Amino acid sequence: MQHLTEEQALTYLALKIADAQHGKQLNELEGEQLQEVMAQARRQYLLEEKVLASPESQQVCLPETTLDDAWLRIRGRYEEEQDFERALALVKLTPTAYRQALSRELRLEAVLEKVASQATPISDEDVARFYHRNLDKFTIPEKRRTRHLLITVDENRADAGELLVLQQMEAIRARLLKRPELFSQLTLQHSQCPTGVEGGQLGLVTPGLLFEALDQALFQMQAEELSPPLRSPLGYHLLYCEAIIPAESKTLEEARPKIIEHLQDKQRQQLQKRWMLQL
Repeated sequence: MQHLTEEQALTYLALKIADAQHGKQLNELEGEQLQEVMAQARRQYLLEEKVLASPESQQVCLPETTLDDAWLRIRGRYEEEQDFERALALVKLTPTAYRQALSRELRLEAVLEKVASQATPISDEDVARFYHRNLDKFTIPEKRRTRHLLITVDENRADAGELLVLQQMEAIRARLLKRPELFSQLTLQHSQCPTGVEGGQLGLVTPGLLFEALDQALFQMQAEELSPPLRSPLGYHLLYCEAIIPAESKTLEEARPKIIEHLQDKQRQQLQKRWMLQL
């Protein structure tokens, strides 16, 4: 059996880079894009050659079943065998060469996994330290269940257009103050936002999602409160705060599994990086 050539390995790497960075097939790239992808593939290839020449690589055995499973997953993306072969032919790869390149990639992953397995367990002190230094990461912000009604301003009518909209909004607001249950009906009749057909529902809103003036007003409102007319670049709005869902903070115990996973991933990556720098 022929061994994988350097050119074939570079093509395989370039295929993956083109897809990851540009969302394109390798044969769809040209000019500077293609040159940069091929240059990156060569840099990666040279580093991978060092990894494969390491003593750790000699200790790795890649089961044929692992390769078969990966091969079938990739092959399964194509309806017909001929479609797969045609796609490879466009970049001058044969199915045999592609399988060899895939085997090479899986061996590399196994070597790096072996290096990462030397990571020390994450201690309770590590978890607690990370939690207390990053409390903001474990806080779910306050939310407001919100509806709104929007009427746009006719810019061609200058101040008159603005005044007419304000008068209309005040009239609608007066009705809603007496009968807030009419919000959905009046929104359907008057709102010029697509949400009008859904009663003006904005759903659960967190700070920073709305225009600044609306955001500031909403998060100062009480539950079941109706705002005055509020100006935004779109026009005038009425906000109705249906309910307030208070901010929540995860406890240390609730956050523990995610913290351990994060710290383990970070430690494993650092081990792999340090190891490769020594090659």
